[in-house]
Amino acid sequence: MNRTRAAIFVAIIALWSAPIRAADFALPDDIERLLALPEDRIDVGEAALIFAREVFPDLVDVIANSREIDRLADETRAIMPPHASTDEALFALGKVIYEREGYHYDFGGTTPEKDSLNPDDKAEDYYLPAILQLKHGTCVTLPMLFYAVAQRLGMPVAMASAPQHTLIHVTDPTARIQNWEATDGGPSRNVWIIQQNNVPAAAIKSGTYMRAWSKREFLAELLEINGHFYQHTHDYATAIQYYERAVQINPTFDAALVGLQAAYLNRLFRRISTSYYPGDNTADLVKAQYYGDRVAALGAADVAYDDLNPPEGDHRHDEFLRADAN
Repeated sequence: MNRTRAAIFVAIIALWSAPIRAADFALPDDIERLLALPEDRIDVGEAALIFAREVFPDLVDVIANSREIDRLADETRAIMPPHASTDEALFALGKVIYEREGYHYDFGGTTPEKDSLNPDDKAEDYYLPAILQLKHGTCVTLPMLFYAVAQRLGMPVAMASAPQHTLIHVTDPTARIQNWEATDGGPSRNVWIIQQNNVPAAAIKSGTYMRAWSKREFLAELLEINGHFYQHTHDYATAIQYYERAVQINPTFDAALVGLQAAYLNRLFRRISTSYYPGDNTADLVKAQYYGDRVAALGAADVAYDDLNPPEGDHRHDEFLRADAN
């Protein structure tokens, strides 16, 4: 279940009348407040909804969607045995999400007429409100949903990542289950995930993959998702701000580093082809090389770009990324 970010978001709105310079941009107040919270006050479900509302302000009802997360937690609590172990709680939540509620992996693609968030592409498959509405998602939103409900149940789990993939990691050392594959709806062992996703040993050692994220590091993933949204509206300055904040929180987050590399290269390509973006081509190329080098230093260069497609139809994009990362 590869997680291919750059191919998901296509152009959603027209080019902005003038690009915003990174130095002039601050993240919205709601997001800054989230980023300032201490670890024990972060509600991952509410955070995911607030990030989604930023890009779909007229379509995301944070309170209503949060109540739905609560409802799923209550439904799970009702079928859990008294004093349930972590393993029993995980299976109960899995039963609710996959069997009783019918959430499933999106194999066939979004049906446009059913997509109220954005009928023109699959950007909705990366946001929590859409999976709550459509009941299908990706290896980003299915773990996101599972994590949001699990936290409200007090379950000892965290988000973790493999190459282009996210999963639920069980932090209870007494549990038999090591991980929960939210895309498959079942438990999985570390060795299986490593084999199936071709996880490099060097990238595990560097902390890039197979490591339980803190809740703050989960916020870095939300920053990265919004960064990709803005990148594919060609608002590179805003995208770069989101990616950079993600990397500040989690310096080993390969998806954000790849996003930064792509943003600088895409801005360079569009400046060459359209003369629309002022700036220095050499500076952007140097930045792209720098972030490519960081991906390589993590031991992730061979897997972080798998299946990467040119997000703006430029056949040179993948070639540049791979060249800069090796």
